[in-house]
Amino acid sequence: MFGKEGNHEKYDHCLTIISIASCSMNYLALWSRLFIHVNFEIMERLMITVYTITSTIKNMDFPSRKLWHVGHGTSQIIISANIDTAKTVGKVIPELNGSLTGTVFCVFIPNMSSINLTYTLKKDDTYGDIKKVLNQALDGPLKDILAYAEDQVVSCEFNSDTYSSSFDVWTSIALNDNVVKLIYLYENKFDYRNYIMDFMVHMAYKD
Repeated sequence: MFGKEGNHEKYDHCLTIISIASCSMNYLALWSRLFIHVNFEIMERLMITVYTITSTIKNMDFPSRKLWHVGHGTSQIIISANIDTAKTVGKVIPELNGSLTGTVFCVFIPNMSSINLTYTLKKDDTYGDIKKVLNQALDGPLKDILAYAEDQVVSCEFNSDTYSSSFDVWTSIALNDNVVKLIYLYENKFDYRNYIMDFMVHMAYKD
């Protein structure tokens, strides 16, 4: 996880196995730790991801060894399932362990994904306060990693986007000063490959 407070500095060349997690973890850990958790006290968080089709999802009906309903052809339906990514954040960031869970909806589009994060805040913080903090944070060490989109955007506009994810200001909303829903868009394969390369360069520099 790159950034001023990232854990990339813990890399040791003596390690035999290095994990760069997943494309979803690539953005989820960054937003959860560096921006939201550091600046606001959060009691609970729930994640819903709308995810593009992957190589493990069938284009046509076919038996699945993992989950029976995943055997349905994705061109005919929306597939929903619980995912481990949200729980894995607790392993990367121990102070967030047990505070996040999530669901994924796989839809028939070739690229791009969206993340819906709902937070219950311990203190009263307006949505305007949150937008201000996130915008200011993106001028710091993560300026070229995360983005802030204020226009009315759609997913295809982020094809081949190099940012880990972009905060969608237009569709993010607040129920009250304690419950907010933040929306992010991300190019779930292209940007992840970029950060794999970034970390390989970092490893080579450390070695």
